[in-house]
Amino acid sequence: MGNKSKKTKSIIGIALIILIGVVVWSMIDTRSKWKHQELGIAEYGQGNYKNAIKHFTSGIASNPGNASLYNNRGLAYFKLKEYKKALSDYDKALELNTDFAVAYCNRGLAHFKSTSVPGTTEKDQIYNKAIIDFTKAIELDPKQIVDAYYNRGLTYNQSIHYYRKPFTDEVEGTYQKALSDFDRTLALDPGYALAFAGKGNAYYRHGDWNTAEEEYNKAIELKDKIVEKWGKNSLAGVFSSRARNYIALNELEKSGSDYEKVLELDPRSTAPSGHGASVWFQLKHYDKLIEAYNKIIDLIENDSEFKNFSGIGRSYAGRAKTYYLLGQYDKAIADYHKALSSGSAEGHGYSITEVHRYLGKTYLSTGKRQAAENELEKAIKLYGDKTDSKIKRVASGGYTGRGACWIDLEEYENAISDFENALVLNTPFDAQKDRGYAEAHKNLGLVYWKMGQMEKANEYLNKAAGLFEDSGKKYQAKELKEALKTGDVKDLFS
Repeated sequence: MGNKSKKTKSIIGIALIILIGVVVWSMIDTRSKWKHQELGIAEYGQGNYKNAIKHFTSGIASNPGNASLYNNRGLAYFKLKEYKKALSDYDKALELNTDFAVAYCNRGLAHFKSTSVPGTTEKDQIYNKAIIDFTKAIELDPKQIVDAYYNRGLTYNQSIHYYRKPFTDEVEGTYQKALSDFDRTLALDPGYALAFAGKGNAYYRHGDWNTAEEEYNKAIELKDKIVEKWGKNSLAGVFSSRARNYIALNELEKSGSDYEKVLELDPRSTAPSGHGASVWFQLKHYDKLIEAYNKIIDLIENDSEFKNFSGIGRSYAGRAKTYYLLGQYDKAIADYHKALSSGSAEGHGYSITEVHRYLGKTYLSTGKRQAAENELEKAIKLYGDKTDSKIKRVASGGYTGRGACWIDLEEYENAISDFENALVLNTPFDAQKDRGYAEAHKNLGLVYWKMGQMEKANEYLNKAAGLFEDSGKKYQAKELKEALKTGDVKDLFS
């Protein structure tokens, strides 16, 4: 496809974006007399993107009016995550051929992926640019550019998340557009199995998790077709999406099983050390945690592609916490220091404040009281800063984290005060949205247990167990009930 009048070859970048943007490419080429174009595509197909760029650049030097050469060099830059250069090449391709549908589709994908670059702001504006490009590709070639419908649906998905309920009419409209694009993809190509996963993502982000599971299952029923057409990494992306949906459904065993499949299919996936880690922590599957963190940390330390990976701090901190829970304190301390020295920004499951707190806890476990107090004081200061936030969730987390520090320092009255503030911020209780009400009751129960006030402790802990159950958090409810039955709540302290 592409500039057919000159019979040149063109590569179409097909985005198989599962949730946060896993991308795989496919190539479509037509017959060509252009030597450098042929050589460039051959190198591209073997994953030698820098060599491909050299050949495409040589081709451009001898044939500067060839739009497909710019498009294809843009794809090679894209694979190297050099999105600005990719966008520049797509711009040139479209300047040379304003009806180049493939280049519009690829430029839309480059816009989409450029939002993953650290420090990128105004993401909504960038997503709008992507939507405009995908829409133009569809206008120019509505039957052939199936990928543009799929990609546009994925881009619409980015505007939807159940955290932001209730949705505005505009967001509900965007949600319907996403579903419509995935349905259109399947109408044009019934074998486009990933469109089922795209619909699953739309339903997941909308909060319709049971319906999302049905769509993910449809995609996974076609797993052989996915592997044949798009590769194992894409199938890993579908399993990763379903795994995250199982977290929302509080089906942690099923989620953990899917994340294990992700590890098998794509050892380079970051999902098992991200959301997967939260599952294995709750299930206390520490062997799986170590396996997942070892794989990602090996990539961080030995693969240049992971040099700027945003999850470096999170990975070291996660492995450190696992070592702490296993009683391997020296390894935990070493990893916590690596997390702090990584320079990673907070976010995406990583908290510098929590690193200081757990480093303090680890020092306490090794008898290094002064070092522990130093770290816990840093955490208390950072958590305290969060309590001033106007965002209720952030302020509540600040009180909860600081309260946990006070427990570590055996300053129980301060802990009670902070947990009561967290409770107030999460009142009234909403079973569908609860993120802190049940947890605050649990924490207050644990403080009173530490103080030896068992009647109050049991009152709060029993209330917490019921609240977790009402929220559909059966694992948390079960853990609490078992601790109350045995009278041993030590393992509930985190």
